[in-house]
Amino acid sequence: MPKFDKRYAVFILPAATLVFVISILLTGPNITGFAVFNQADISGINVTLFTSDTQSMPENSQIIINFAKQSKSFTAKEFIEMSAQPFERAELTTSPGEYGYIGNHQYSLSLDKLGFTGQGVSSEEQVEIIVSYYGNVIYSQKGDVKL
Repeated sequence: MPKFDKRYAVFILPAATLVFVISILLTGPNITGFAVFNQADISGINVTLFTSDTQSMPENSQIIINFAKQSKSFTAKEFIEMSAQPFERAELTTSPGEYGYIGNHQYSLSLDKLGFTGQGVSSEEQVEIIVSYYGNVIYSQKGDVKL
């Protein structure tokens, strides 16, 4: 086996580096790697809307849901129709020509069905639900959620 002459090391290292750089430039440099993000499963977190026999919920009431720096707004009619649950409607006695939901019913939808994502969600978040009617808050609740 031939001996390696150290005099050539001064020329081999720059030549190998040059060949490496030229091969990268000829093949086209690309950024490689991977990204990691937190995609929490939020399908088990439900928002439930209740109606009762003693009060009516106007169908144009606004339901605002805040979760993990995300916010969505629906009318009561949209929310109840998305839930695909049976409902009862009646004309509002205080506003003839407008309708509301009555009866002892509950309408439940998961956050993912409401259009929320689990991306960037921490292990503990807060869900806030606000129901308003013509700008007046008629119901508000906050709750902690552990994922």
